[in-house]
Amino acid sequence: MKSALAWIAMAMLATPVVAAPRLNAPGTCPTGTKLVELASRAFSNVPDLKDAKIQTQHLVCRALRAGAPTWLLTFADPGCGGLGAGAAAIVENGVVTWRQPGFFAPGTPCRGATWEPADLDGDGNDELLLFEDDERHDGSGHRSLAVMAIANGKPSDGGGLALSSRGSAEGDGRYTWDCSAIYRLVPGPRRSQQIELVGRGHVADQGCPEDGRHVYAWRAGKLIEP
Repeated sequence: MKSALAWIAMAMLATPVVAAPRLNAPGTCPTGTKLVELASRAFSNVPDLKDAKIQTQHLVCRALRAGAPTWLLTFADPGCGGLGAGAAAIVENGVVTWRQPGFFAPGTPCRGATWEPADLDGDGNDELLLFEDDERHDGSGHRSLAVMAIANGKPSDGGGLALSSRGSAEGDGRYTWDCSAIYRLVPGPRRSQQIELVGRGHVADQGCPEDGRHVYAWRAGKLIEP
């Protein structure tokens, strides 16, 4: 597990998100009891969460830049097997418009995920970024990034990028392959933000990021490399 955590940390060395002008200012998230009640309602149909004793410290609520008061609700522990790992919900005007049940499953193989908002195209509305980890029994795994547009309180997939991949661990502790990319958001034209990846160790057909520096823009709901 220590090696897996170290691999994840190396795979994503993100710099702080570059702030875009808040054309659509976000509203304020609920706190305390109201936040717990919101989470209980949002995840009431998720078997692993509906009976869980959810507390305020388990939750993260972030206001999204959108045309209506919109919140992104996630769990504080995104790692494999953690409470609510990968679970997320969008709440628009106080109504749960979308939910992702997450990947709760103790042990390995397992999945973890982190959700982050970012205004990539500079239009004043946030997109949704999903960083997903997959870890297998033999030590292999991968990390990926998906970008989604949000419309009417619901995200839609617009493309993804590989962030890292590793093969199974051999007897000497080495992996059969190990490739990764440093990720960060960088300023783009007209108040946009672009995704910069600097990859190393590319192995063909193994879900690796490309070697060297690559920059991806978000245009018309799709990721492109200009």
